[in-house]
Amino acid sequence: MWLLVPRLSRDGKRLLIVRQDAATTGIRELLVCQVADWQCRVLWRTKHTIAYPVEIDRETVLYFSSPPTISESRGTHYFDSDFYLVRAGSEPVRLSHFTFTSVYALAILDGE
Repeated sequence: MWLLVPRLSRDGKRLLIVRQDAATTGIRELLVCQVADWQCRVLWRTKHTIAYPVEIDRETVLYFSSPPTISESRGTHYFDSDFYLVRAGSEPVRLSHFTFTSVYALAILDGE
């Protein structure tokens, strides 16, 4: 079990964490944790990658994701990445169709 890419909300009240159990189940979870009492809830669960989550508001997160691609020569790899928006209780919405191969970081500065 890995905890990846912790990111604090702009108001400092929530922490976004990606929990990965890819070695045994292949499942990744996007967690939203309240800093005051460290109560966490799963916002999204998937076999796709989840990277660089950014909180848009208390119930909405932007993140970068790729579905697994399996080939005999390369095994499982993740290439066709795009931006997604997920709201609590809803399926993610794909925002781009660029099929990026990688992104290194997302940052929100001064609400921009």
